[in-house]
Amino acid sequence: MILIKFYAVDVYQLGTILKHLHFKIAKLLKVAPESLHIVSSDSLVFYNGVDQYNYRGYLEVLSDHQLSNKEALMTLLKEHMQPLGLHFTISFLETATIFEFGNDEYPKSVSDENTVMVEENQDETEDETREVYLGNVFKDVGK
Repeated sequence: MILIKFYAVDVYQLGTILKHLHFKIAKLLKVAPESLHIVSSDSLVFYNGVDQYNYRGYLEVLSDHQLSNKEALMTLLKEHMQPLGLHFTISFLETATIFEFGNDEYPKSVSDENTVMVEENQDETEDETREVYLGNVFKDVGK
């Protein structure tokens, strides 16, 4: 299992970039795509109290085994991370103890293939025909 954490980058741009990179990274690191987890949240990196968001990014790569393709991963990321910032630092934390658990009745990840799209019901005109009650709803309270 491999966990890659991104800090101080735009999460929406990152999602767009990773849509094209997830399987490439998994193949490069010789793991199943389901064993590659990528995490990012709105976070900040500071230098001398100044926010470095979208200027200086930071990545942590945690793995439960030694990685043989670290340089190739850095090259791949370098080629695609330019929209996210000017400078990046990558830390590798190998042979980490990583546990995973979940509900086997559901897929491990949401994907385009298993996402359910709900269409809005066009026949719902009920709200348009309702009238708003303008009377005193509290007139009988306390009697």
